[in-house]
Formats: sequence, structure tokens, C-alpha cells
Amino acid sequence: MSLRKDSVHQAGLHIDPLLHALLNDEVLPPLGLAPEGIWQALADIIQRVTPRNRALLARRDWLQRRIEDWHLRHAPDDPGYEAFLRETDYLAPEVPDFRITTTGVDPEIAHIALRS
Repeated sequence: MSLRKDSVHQAGLHIDPLLHALLNDEVLPPLGLAPEGIWQALADIIQRVTPRNRALLARRDWLQRRIEDWHLRHAPDDPGYEAFLRETDYLAPEVPDFRITTTGVDPEIAHIALRS
């Protein structure tokens, strides 16, 4: 990935100038938020999640290579495919039926989804 030459550099980030201007000039002032604090908070979040994100991408790449290799060695209708996917944790074990409930949700949110 290449960085734009006109990127704005702030808090260790390379920010698209249009995004930078939008946040700094239009979004943050009415909220009374200091742009420097927002960009630093974003940089901190990115720094915190980057190692986990890299690990997840590496796992995805590993899994993709395993799946591609499996397909090269097996017929498309091989009955062992599901077992292979479970072995790699691509498919999670089935769980019993369950129900999710919520409390403290605005009526507009809680009931509109039920009608559709």
C-alpha cells in the first residue's frame, strides 16, 4: 500500500487530507472536541489493535493456503471436506439452539426490527 504524497501527518498517522479537513473543520468543532486529542486517541487505538489485526491476517493467510492445498489434492465432492474445515477451525462446532434477549433498548429499536 502506498501513501499519498499529500497526506497530513498527525499523531504518527498519515491522514487523507479530505478526511482530516472534514473532522477538523466540520465534525469536531460543534462537538467541542480538540482535533489533536481525537487524532492521538485514534493513533493509540491503532497501535493497540495492530498486533492482533496482524495475527488475524496471518491466520487468514494460513487458512487460505490450507484450503487451497486441500482443493488441489481432493475432488470437489470429497466427503471429507466438512471434517477438514472443522479440523482447521474454519467451521465452529454446532451449539444448541439459543435465544438472545435485550433490556434497556429504545422501543424504536426493539420493535421495528420485529416487524420486518
